[in-house]
Amino acid sequence: MRDPAVLSVLADRERRSREAMAQALAQGFAARSVTPPAPVELLALIVHALDDGLSIQRVLSAGESPAGGVMDVVDLLMRSWTALARAGTPEATDPPASEGGATP
Repeated sequence: MRDPAVLSVLADRERRSREAMAQALAQGFAARSVTPPAPVELLALIVHALDDGLSIQRVLSAGESPAGGVMDVVDLLMRSWTALARAGTPEATDPPASEGGATP
């Protein structure tokens, strides 16, 4: 983006979108009486990135994209993350390893 003013507006819009998603995820975990398996800000970033990717796929492959889209993905992720949180695995509470760090 070449126009700094436009970039600033878009960056703010994206930030507010991620914040809203983080709030919705936090409410979803609270309604399920579980602690999120990772910070809700990270989970919101994952959902946001998937939404961006799914939007591109809908444009490029309109006839091949399944109906439902991101809401089905969010539902699947919430069920998966809830199961992970309820399992109480160490992965649910340990912070993610850094990109350059060793993986277990």
